[in-house]
Amino acid sequence: MRLTLMAGLAFALVQQPAPNPASPAPCDIYVLAIPNGVASMKTAAPQPMATKPGYDNQPAFSPDGSRVLFAANRDGQQTDIYAYVRADTRTVQLTTTTKTNENSPTPLPSGSGFSVVMSEEDKTQRLWSFDNAGGNPKMLLTDIKPVGYHAWLDADRVALFVLGPPATLQLASLKTGKAEMLASANAPDVLIAYPLVGPNLGRLAAPVVRYRTGDIVHAHSNALRQTRTGGHYRGASGQALIPGFRWRLASRGA
Repeated sequence: MRLTLMAGLAFALVQQPAPNPASPAPCDIYVLAIPNGVASMKTAAPQPMATKPGYDNQPAFSPDGSRVLFAANRDGQQTDIYAYVRADTRTVQLTTTTKTNENSPTPLPSGSGFSVVMSEEDKTQRLWSFDNAGGNPKMLLTDIKPVGYHAWLDADRVALFVLGPPATLQLASLKTGKAEMLASANAPDVLIAYPLVGPNLGRLAAPVVRYRTGDIVHAHSNALRQTRTGGHYRGASGQALIPGFRWRLASRGA
């Protein structure tokens, strides 16, 4: 099976939340074919996917792999969501908001559209959704803010990296509008990893790392509903201790 990997350059593969100001730092998106998995990285040739002047970042494959959603700011004013159609290499602008910025596009588990972190007119960052054409905007979680990153476990539950201080990892339900606190970066040496979902929906991994010692002090897996301890942190981005997951660091405690 032919696999592909996307890289947002200028951030060394570690994406930070796009800031609300009008002109975020410029960066581009490339796609790599990795037919032999990670071993292919040694010889893979990056192909440009989104390289126009401005900010192109936060790519996400659709479930069927036919298109790639990404956030872009190309006029120095607004960050909107675009889709790269792989069959004919077209790029289509999906959102055209004039007073808000949309970041972190993520396909909804239902297949009915995609979710975003929207920076609203007053700069509040909350989770919203759009249909697949970029229409019908809907606020998903009213009371949980400011959201930095998110990852879906299923059609109801979503893991949220919520900005601080202190930054927290939370597990929210659309049905209730409430969230369960999983971890908090409440010490100067604590980092919380970007929440990621495993190969099958319903599994969450987000290590919480002791910055000075490199020890993994918590690693949450929703499939197991337990907290693991031990292990060691081996770099700014890499293999999680729970098999089947990769993770990127998102926040360091204040």
